[in-house]
Amino acid sequence: MSPTRPLACLFLLVPLVLVGCRIEVEEAGREEASFPLTRGTTEVMRMRAYLAKMYEPGAVRESFVDDFGDAIDCVEFRLQPAIRLQGIDPDRGRMPSELDDEKPIALLDGESPASALTTRTCPSDTVSLRHYTLDDLVAYGTLDRFLQRNHEGQPVRDIGYELHDHAQNFYFARNWGGSTTLNVWTPPEVEKGNFSLSQVWVVAGERPEEQTVEAGWISYGGERGSEHPPRLFIYTTSDGYRTGCHNAECGRFIKMPSSKIVLDGRFSSTSEYKGAQLVFTMRWQLCPTSTCGDWAGWWLNYEAGGYSEWVGYYPRSLFDAARLADAANQVSFGGEVYQPALATSHTTTDMGSGRFPSEGFGAAAYQRSLRLIAPGNVWRPVTDDRLFSVEKPGCYLHGGLERADNWGDYFFFGGPGRSEACK
Repeated sequence: MSPTRPLACLFLLVPLVLVGCRIEVEEAGREEASFPLTRGTTEVMRMRAYLAKMYEPGAVRESFVDDFGDAIDCVEFRLQPAIRLQGIDPDRGRMPSELDDEKPIALLDGESPASALTTRTCPSDTVSLRHYTLDDLVAYGTLDRFLQRNHEGQPVRDIGYELHDHAQNFYFARNWGGSTTLNVWTPPEVEKGNFSLSQVWVVAGERPEEQTVEAGWISYGGERGSEHPPRLFIYTTSDGYRTGCHNAECGRFIKMPSSKIVLDGRFSSTSEYKGAQLVFTMRWQLCPTSTCGDWAGWWLNYEAGGYSEWVGYYPRSLFDAARLADAANQVSFGGEVYQPALATSHTTTDMGSGRFPSEGFGAAAYQRSLRLIAPGNVWRPVTDDRLFSVEKPGCYLHGGLERADNWGDYFFFGGPGRSEACK
């Protein structure tokens, strides 16, 4: 249920703590987090220090609650965490406008755009960022679990695959990125502490030292009681998943003031079984120093229904020259399900729509219009040099890569998790 009014708050010198107002929790559909930790513990002090570090006093111009109950801050572009913490000069960079040379992805019959745009626009010289409170962090138990999005205390992005099931394509070639169009689902079942996603991975280096930039949609089990709405997300690691961070929460991703989406924001609607398929396109593209100057790095492009924007970028300085700073050596597309290591049987969490790829359009999850970007900004299809992987075919399946004139290179994937064939 929508809030009755936007936030009108006084921000104190401790950033992200709202004083003199309260978010309309019940009306916005939000639940107060319980505190498994004592507020005076060392871990809570770490959380407080993290919140204080992210914003300087005066960085937040205004705040509001969107139609889904998420609190959004409009942060001064020059004072956003990534610019301030990394010492980026906001006046010396350039947008990657000359990389906008690809035709927009047209909708197919039966498709509609999946919008992740904010329901209210921030002022033009600010950026829209999710507002996180101490309650949000404490609900995860530790700061590290919050940054890794893990309630259960197990490493969400561990180096091994034993906690993860994938249905995934791999393409091994030196590249400047890749692009995919995804249909968005609310998976029927996502167990608490699990997640289910569909995404693109851009990777450089070999395990256990790879560096990645990633983007797509993700559904977290138990986010709000029984709800697990899909959210737009990005992720990066510079050390083989020993550490890493989602969205704008580590001061790594620099967001553009022209961006109308919210990282970690909900989609306004999702695909329906035998109904409209809600789709959007995500692209990671390296912009070299010769084009973007001090804003060189891995840029994220979002497109849906004719609307397109450069959301922002991970600066080149975050990565090693031998790995992701100058190029990637792998692009992957697909779905993933995570369950905690302490589980005694396979999870019932659905991948994609929860249906196997054989059910096809209108029932199964898919990615289409897959493309690679070769060095020099040369676009090409992904048909050659491809591999695909499924760890547990009784649980989830990959339908194999196919090609059609209007779909480009595409595949269906997904499944229901635990069953007689998946234990």
